[in-house]
Amino acid sequence: MPYTPSPRFPQPARSQEPPTSTPITHSSTYMNKLRYLIQPASVMQKHGYVMQQLTEIELQQKRRCIGCGKTMSQLERAKTRSIKPKKELETNNSLISLSEAHEILTPDPAEPPPLQCKFHPGQVLNKKWTCCGQQISPSAKPCGGSPDHIPRSHDPLELVNLYQFHHTPVFQAPLPKSRPAQIRAAVAIDCEMGTAVSGDSELIRITVIDYFTSAILLNSFVEPDVPMSHLNTKYSGVTWADIRNAKRHRRCLMGTRAARRALWQFVDPQTVVIGHGASSDLRALRWIHEAVVDSASVEASRMKKKEEEETAAKKKQQEDGLAEDSEHLPILISGMTLVTGAPAEPKKKKPKGTGDLALKTLAKKYLNRDIQTSGQLGHDSLEDAVAARDVVHWIISDSE
Repeated sequence: MPYTPSPRFPQPARSQEPPTSTPITHSSTYMNKLRYLIQPASVMQKHGYVMQQLTEIELQQKRRCIGCGKTMSQLERAKTRSIKPKKELETNNSLISLSEAHEILTPDPAEPPPLQCKFHPGQVLNKKWTCCGQQISPSAKPCGGSPDHIPRSHDPLELVNLYQFHHTPVFQAPLPKSRPAQIRAAVAIDCEMGTAVSGDSELIRITVIDYFTSAILLNSFVEPDVPMSHLNTKYSGVTWADIRNAKRHRRCLMGTRAARRALWQFVDPQTVVIGHGASSDLRALRWIHEAVVDSASVEASRMKKKEEEETAAKKKQQEDGLAEDSEHLPILISGMTLVTGAPAEPKKKKPKGTGDLALKTLAKKYLNRDIQTSGQLGHDSLEDAVAARDVVHWIISDSE
């Protein structure tokens, strides 16, 4: 039976149908293989997943400086890293006296205090800062600042509404009989985010498909709860016209909370959620879910295992005297230094989204599928959700 989108969650008008995907047969055996790819909570945390609700202290650290815009947690980490003596207290391995050390470390009262917080005090007009005339660019150094960082003041409830994370609910809210709850065994997800005026990443589009049938469950634009700086259209593929049009036709979810509630109609704590680098998606949703299969993390583990196996095999060959490639054998120079032939070339930085673990790379490598080909028009979360689903299915099939 063909899937009919719910009137409440219709598809964005300009979104294309997903690539044709082969349905996957649901079985307990397959589900066990899928669940085997779920990583422990401790590992997920290392990959950026939030696994517990934020404490009051952590919520306070989400506040941003009214000058530079950095969060209190970012500034605290930077302060910890920068605790170093201003001047070396030891020169040519000779010790100095306590009086000399005191003179070095004591700031000159005639000098103005250093600016700990640096920013542009002006506004942006015609792509230039009114305070100094510099063009807007990452290289435009702040022309002003303040001796201290001053956090924005927030009502405690406001911090909770903005930043608190929420576990997948066990019990679903009752729904009209015309729309019975349809909890799925597994779903694939992809989200698009823009940047708020505060600097926070905010949800602007969400796509969820059934993992086994690839039926579209949710594919909607999201109007952010907060003022936005930009929608990051180059990567998100979302424009203000998209959101205005979705609101006009009542196809828009109003805020992150509404997006979570829509998602939870198809997901419970046992549902396996598949995504690529999905920590950013779950963070944008302020969502805590333990049953996640991250195709990027799974592939990274596969690559690491393969590398370890190749290293062990090469070591065994060398130990058995069977190494054939003389270029990799150590060469003694002056009886002192070990080298391995020609020096390694420095690694070149790859463009964003083209690394070995990028979804675009894995889709081409394993599925022979070209995705994210729209250039400046950005990504399509529906296309990416289907690709993440198919990559995970390929990995499971390859292990059989």
